[in-house]
Amino acid sequence: MTQAARLVNARLITANKTTTGGATLILTEAMSLNRDCSPQGHIDAKIVAQPDHGAVSIQPGSAFPAYSPADPPYLCNARKSPATIVTYRATPGFTGQDTASIQLFFPDGRAPTILYHIDVR
Repeated sequence: MTQAARLVNARLITANKTTTGGATLILTEAMSLNRDCSPQGHIDAKIVAQPDHGAVSIQPGSAFPAYSPADPPYLCNARKSPATIVTYRATPGFTGQDTASIQLFFPDGRAPTILYHIDVR
C-alpha cells in the first residue's frame, strides 16, 4: 500500500515539521486529483487548534503535487494544480516546540485531522 493510500484512510495523521523563527512554514498543500490530473473538487480546511506560539492560516492557491511513482496520478507532478494551502508562522522571538491541528474535508467525504508538531529554531 502506498503512502498516499494509507493517508486516504487515516482519521488522524501526525506530522513533524521544523522551521526558523520569522519564516512562513507550509504545513500542507492539500489537493486531490483524478488520474487525468483534473481536480476531484475543492478541499476545505478548518483549524481545530491554533498553536500557542504562532498562527495558522488557510488560503486557496496552487502547488506541484508530490505523488509517489506507485500512485496513479504520479504524472500530475509535472504541473501545478489547485490546492488548499495551510501555513504556520511563529510569534516573533519564539523558539521551541509548538503544535497545531487542522481538519481537511475532501470531496469524497473523507475528513482527516492532522496534528502538527512544530520545532521552531
